[in-house]
Amino acid sequence: MKKIAIILNGDRIKSKSQLLVIKNSDLIIAADGGANNIVVNGIIPNIVVGDMDSIDPDVYSKINNGLTKLIKYKREKDKTDSELAVELAIENGAWQIDIFGMIGDRFDHLLSNVFLLSKFAKKAHIIIHQKNIRMYYLFDRLNLVGKRGDELSVIPLSPDVQGVTTIGLKYELKNETLSFGGTRGVSNVFTSDKASINVSSGKLIVIHRDLSKMV
Repeated sequence: MKKIAIILNGDRIKSKSQLLVIKNSDLIIAADGGANNIVVNGIIPNIVVGDMDSIDPDVYSKINNGLTKLIKYKREKDKTDSELAVELAIENGAWQIDIFGMIGDRFDHLLSNVFLLSKFAKKAHIIIHQKNIRMYYLFDRLNLVGKRGDELSVIPLSPDVQGVTTIGLKYELKNETLSFGGTRGVSNVFTSDKASINVSSGKLIVIHRDLSKMV
């Protein structure tokens, strides 16, 4: 089983810690214009997938090298490049998928990707990286390492998420039900360097904001 990094064509990757995660991955997949996002950092992806309509010409010349596998689709297709990349990661045996460059100027893409990734979250542990934020999908139990004062939000992605219990957070939840569209789980705070969240049924997205890395 592999740790696979997927690079999307959203926010630019500048963090050294994020680049280290990418470099230490077993496989790097760029979704179309995500190739621009990673090649600019001197990293050549193992695979580029998509219709190839968003790749800069100079970047394309670097990935068209016989070493990077190019999987090209027609522009008119039923799936986004992001979905194709995630499916490819699952097919290649991913147990963890780290997603970079998901937050851009296309709110429709962002929203569709949030729900898209939840579909795959039982097949692989998915982590979304964006500046000082990491996002996770939760169906059962999640243990997190952070710092006192870090912010944490848990947001329902299904109608009712039941049995929500938190440990290590300022505002404790004890076997509670969070409903889709509610704000009960927003803006909690770490009280130590560890926190955990449990649910008995339903689906949450967990957003951890590290306040020490405001870059």
